[in-house]
Amino acid sequence: MHNLSGPVRRRRGAASARPAPPRLPRSAALAAVCAGVFLASLDQTSVVTALPAMMADVGVTIDRLNDMAWVVTAYLLGFTAAMPLLGRAGDVYGYRRLYLGALALFGAGSAGVALADGLGWLVAARAGAGMSRGLCRGRGDLRDGLRRSVHVADQ
Repeated sequence: MHNLSGPVRRRRGAASARPAPPRLPRSAALAAVCAGVFLASLDQTSVVTALPAMMADVGVTIDRLNDMAWVVTAYLLGFTAAMPLLGRAGDVYGYRRLYLGALALFGAGSAGVALADGLGWLVAARAGAGMSRGLCRGRGDLRDGLRRSVHVADQ
């Protein structure tokens, strides 16, 4: 609830409208974060390895080899641009929601790379995948935020 002067503050002890997030074992929370980091790292490795085949698929000849550098550069630019946004976006939307959204965006960007039929689409899909990777990566892979938002159960 907002008014013109800013958000309305709730009194202490007032019932929260949000239900508590589910409790996860510590190992499940760690596995979720590690899986996201592994998939993003695997993506970068596999795309760089597949660049020669991608050149043939999108019709880039050897004399335009420098254009393929944008495939890697777009990923890194997206990654770098998204990382500073992580802290504020996590505070506004919640770290758990941000992480899950970033994984969904990463999947969409990776699918876009696979379906790209031209160099422009390939670069744009790699930039999207890089931005989602930047959201997954920053601030210790969201470790602090996930710990606050998932309520990791002690074992």
